[in-house]
Amino acid sequence: MHLPLRRLESVGLGLGENPDTVIDVERCFPHLHRERNQGQFVEWPTRLDMPAVLTDWDYFTERLGEVARRAAAGELPAPGESGFVHQLEDVEFAAPLANPGKILNAGANYYDHIKEMGTVEISPETDVPYIFPKTPNNCIIGDGEAIRLPKKRNWGVAQYVDWEAELAVVIGRTAEDVSPQEANDYIAGYTMYQDISGRDRMIRETGPFPWDWYANKCNDTFAPMGPWIVPQEFLPDVSDLRIRSVVNGEVQQDSSTKHMIWNVQQMVSYASEVTRLEPGDVIATGTLTNPAR
Repeated sequence: MHLPLRRLESVGLGLGENPDTVIDVERCFPHLHRERNQGQFVEWPTRLDMPAVLTDWDYFTERLGEVARRAAAGELPAPGESGFVHQLEDVEFAAPLANPGKILNAGANYYDHIKEMGTVEISPETDVPYIFPKTPNNCIIGDGEAIRLPKKRNWGVAQYVDWEAELAVVIGRTAEDVSPQEANDYIAGYTMYQDISGRDRMIRETGPFPWDWYANKCNDTFAPMGPWIVPQEFLPDVSDLRIRSVVNGEVQQDSSTKHMIWNVQQMVSYASEVTRLEPGDVIATGTLTNPAR
């Protein structure tokens, strides 16, 4: 599992479902290089970030797996002894991808969400997925960072800010017009994502179009992400993952990916038909019902 370390400005590796330590990969590689592994590990010439890892996913997954193996075998220094193994509580998390090339969001991709919205019924047999983009360079924030409510000159402060917990796909290889059966070959891993919306900015009372997706979805800080990216090999089946959203201690969403209309592979396939997907692109797969609405 991978995450950037904001304090160290590097890529980190956590082990297991509940890691208690984080390995700074950029500083670990030179250590292993010096330990007679020159052919496998090299000193990275620039700052190592997640876009670099995803751009050469096959190269890094092999080496990160070896780092994980050595850590599990107790072959790495203890936290505090090396400068590259850290206690989890000492790490400040950033978003795993601060500025992906694309954020593609699935709309209306859960049966209960369709029912909740009161719109027409849809099915994967007769319809195609609905996808809308979100501006990545201003929307994404990391775990624990504050969402800022938009206050605009013509509108004032947004009054109805809504949350939507989603499973997000991180692309690891360039994908163009791939089939659902091929889609897994292009997925690096998965992360958690919140599609924040300013609902009172969504409906326009005048003009030719009733929906304003830009004003509703693309405000600064409206795409919290992370903190982890879990490689696909550790989540080979995401067809029944529990997703919960807790706001101020109260559960607001609690359901499963089994209620998706289009599954992950179908979403990746459809997105790759419309536009070429690149390493580091993110596809958020839609949200489930919200009992607070």
